[in-house]
This record gives sequence, structure tokens and C-alpha cells, in this order.
Amino acid sequence: MHKQVLPENIQSLPGIRATEGILEETFITQPEEFAMSTGLGLPVHSKLSTAELRKILTDVSRPQEEVEAARYELGARGALEAEQAPGDQLNVSTSSMSRPPAKPYANPAPSSSDNSGAVLGCIGGPILAIWAVFVLWYAPSHPCSSQVLPEKCMVYTELAATFPAAYPRVERMMAENLDIYMDRKDFDAVPFPDRKGAVMIIGKSWDPFAPWYDFASVQIRDIKTGKTLASFSCTTGSIDLKSDGWF
Repeated sequence: MHKQVLPENIQSLPGIRATEGILEETFITQPEEFAMSTGLGLPVHSKLSTAELRKILTDVSRPQEEVEAARYELGARGALEAEQAPGDQLNVSTSSMSRPPAKPYANPAPSSSDNSGAVLGCIGGPILAIWAVFVLWYAPSHPCSSQVLPEKCMVYTELAATFPAAYPRVERMMAENLDIYMDRKDFDAVPFPDRKGAVMIIGKSWDPFAPWYDFASVQIRDIKTGKTLASFSCTTGSIDLKSDGWF
């Protein structure tokens, strides 16, 4: 192995075994690079690989100076890991070894938009449920406080044209539902193939006055029994027709 003689100014640094004036390993030859010492004036094994430096750390037969020099070089290379022997302490003031402590992960604080969504969900859910019960169950079976139809409503006109012999009774229900009562025989006077078209004409005459969100319907009922003879949905435009009436 190649031997090198240390300059006199380097031999005087503490921690270097300079009694013989030589090193037992291949050390760097530029004296100015010894300024990167750890405060012990230790040489650096710059020509050794990282694996060889790690091996020096675990070799108990190595002199303490060489072990500390290898440890310092690994630190300078950013390769110093858990190989440091228990109980050994080495303070190395190099920028490559100074690593900021990792910040613990913290759950992000909920944003104001998330809080707003939760509040709206808590408030909107019950309101939606109340609205659904009202328009789908309560309103169709309860009369409106005002039974006067809108001025431009053509329901009576279309009833007179479609069922000329009938004397219909129109009741305005809540949520813009409309119940039309007539005698069953007057309803049956319209041939069955034509009844769906007749019901559509009556329903379309009320449709402009019923908002879609009310899920309103126009129902033609038997004035004697109350059974539904036909129904028109103002929301979907669908027609349900039964010759024998419903429920």
C-alpha cells in the first residue's frame, strides 16, 4: 500500500498518530482539505469507497483515530447512518450532516367551506324531508284556502268542450293540485281510445299554473264515489287512465 508522509503542520494536529509520521491507509494528500476536520484534526479517507468506510466503522481492530476519520468522511458524504457504535459521540459541524428534524404530520384543519357544507347538510336534510311529505302526501288531499282559479286559466273552457254534457266541480288543492269531479257516465261518454287525449287537454290547460317543484297533478274523480278516473302529472306530463277507477 502506498505510504505518505504528513506535512509537519498536519502532524501536530491532535488525534493523528504522527509518531511515525506516516499513515497506515491511503489518505488525501492536499493539506488544505484537512481544514474540514471535526475538531480532532482527523484525516479523511477520500480515496476509499463508502462501503470500505462502513467496514472500518465495524472493524474493532482499527485504531480509534481511523474509525472516527471514517465516520467523519461518511458524514461529509451524507452516508453516515446507524453504523455509529453505541456510546460513541461525534459532533460534526458540516452543512451536509445538518438535517432539519422532520415535522410530524398533522391533519389539515377543516376549511370554512367544509364547515359550511356540514351546516347546510344538517339544515337542508330536514327541510327537504318536510317539503317532500307536504307536496307528495299532505297537499293533494287538502283544499287550498282560495278556490278561485287564475284569470287566464282555460280549465272550464276545455271541460265544456271535452265533456259537453257534464257539470264538473273543480276544487283547487294545496301545492297547485287540481281535483275535477264529474259524473262517471259523463266521463264514460268519451270513447275509451279518446279519453287519454281528453285528459291531456284538461291537464295542459292547468299545467302553466303549476310549478314543477310542487309535483302537482290534475285528477278527474267520480263525484259519487271519489274514485280517481284519470290523472295528469304537471311535472312529467304522464297520464294514468283506468276505466274502472282507482282505489
